[in-house]
Amino acid sequence: MTNKNTANNKYGHLLDKYLEPGHLDWEAKQQREKEAKERYGKLLDKAKPDYSALEHIAKMEDSRIERLRQEASDKELADQRRQARIEEARRKEEEHNAGVRGYAESLIARKQAQIKAAADKKERERKEAEGQREIYDRIDSLVKISPESANAYIQALKEGNVI
Repeated sequence: MTNKNTANNKYGHLLDKYLEPGHLDWEAKQQREKEAKERYGKLLDKAKPDYSALEHIAKMEDSRIERLRQEASDKELADQRRQARIEEARRKEEEHNAGVRGYAESLIARKQAQIKAAADKKERERKEAEGQREIYDRIDSLVKISPESANAYIQALKEGNVI
């Protein structure tokens, strides 16, 4: 039976050195390696594992990680650009509002200046009218007292360009 098992499993011992690698002591490990070398010779040197599938998987994982990193940086850049556009729009709106506010304030100031000028003009006209009324009241009172002194007073006012 052992001959039949070894015939059916002629390459089965190639994996013997990989069985229980953590539990073997150093001497047992050396002994197994020596036996494997004697039994298989140069065949073990040529029987190297094929890591190409693992390397391909590792490359795919690396590219996935790089793609995720790139997407994250693109998203961050897009967020920064969007924030910059928002700030620019806010700044322009504030400038526009400041311009409109300045224009409205200038209109209000101009209107207040016109109102003040009109009020000052009315006040001047009222004072002038009051001054004229005082003059005419004096003349009227002088006419009642003495018409000659009233005429002299009128002549003096005309020479002084008051009337």
